[in-house]
Amino acid sequence: YRSSEGELYYRPGTVLEAIRLRVLRQGSCFIGSELFAEDQSPGPGNAVLISLDSVEELREIIFEDGNWEIGTGVTLRSFAERLRNEFPLIDDFCKRFTDAHFVNRFAVLEEFNSTGPGSGILTVLLALGAGAVIDGLDERRSMSLEELLYEETLSAVGEQELITAVTVPGSGDSKTLTSYYQVMEGLYEKVPIIRASFLVELDSKDRVSDSRIWFDTGSGLPIRFDSAEKLIAGRPWTRELQQQISAVIGSGDGIAGNLGLSSDFQKVLIQNLLLKFINEQLGDPGPGAHEFIDLESELTVRGKE
Repeated sequence: YRSSEGELYYRPGTVLEAIRLRVLRQGSCFIGSELFAEDQSPGPGNAVLISLDSVEELREIIFEDGNWEIGTGVTLRSFAERLRNEFPLIDDFCKRFTDAHFVNRFAVLEEFNSTGPGSGILTVLLALGAGAVIDGLDERRSMSLEELLYEETLSAVGEQELITAVTVPGSGDSKTLTSYYQVMEGLYEKVPIIRASFLVELDSKDRVSDSRIWFDTGSGLPIRFDSAEKLIAGRPWTRELQQQISAVIGSGDGIAGNLGLSSDFQKVLIQNLLLKFINEQLGDPGPGAHEFIDLESELTVRGKE
């Protein structure tokens, strides 16, 4: 149909139909549940608009071959309701929701090109080892989400392709420890200054067999805390580990010197979050249930109301 401004709207029923329209109609752009920044704000020359809100498969969550496949148009609300009971890390993430409108309207992968505050879900997906599904006219290809964001980059997705879903591996048999944290700048602030997702897998002897620790500082892509992952790799998950990590953090630059953080305070925060995670998972959460609050240069906590 054609709008009062003369723009021509298409409402395809499938992903393949949407991609074909994009190829056939020069100057067209996607609107709705789309990940490409240049398509989000069509200019005067983009008179042909292809709405992805009509593509049902982009709003589906399915479990197949041991993996969860989450369409790029799935809202945070649907994402949370379907998967929080499957993944403790997602449940932990969902408990931090404060804006109902944001939760109901924001799509799972909408923050790929967001210039404003996002939801923090990328740290969660990266910690869970998520992948990306890219559909084209002739084939479907997959890659890890980390590879897409940091090696291939979104520019590797061609004009005849569309990122249609992310995949999350189902829970395995190994013992998995997870937590999601937010550090707020003040008591009534809504935008965190740092968010972090921790995932640690233990083998049958309670040694660290794998770990993925990701955090973001409110701008740019999440950062992998790989120095912490290397430090705990293969170590027994005991109180001695907490003491060893504490000693390393207390010496020199600690383990955050290679993260490229401009603020020493951010380095303090992420290292203290690592210690908090270890303490909690060892059964010592500290003085009750807490949320982090940044008071000047100290990482402090307050009790939840």
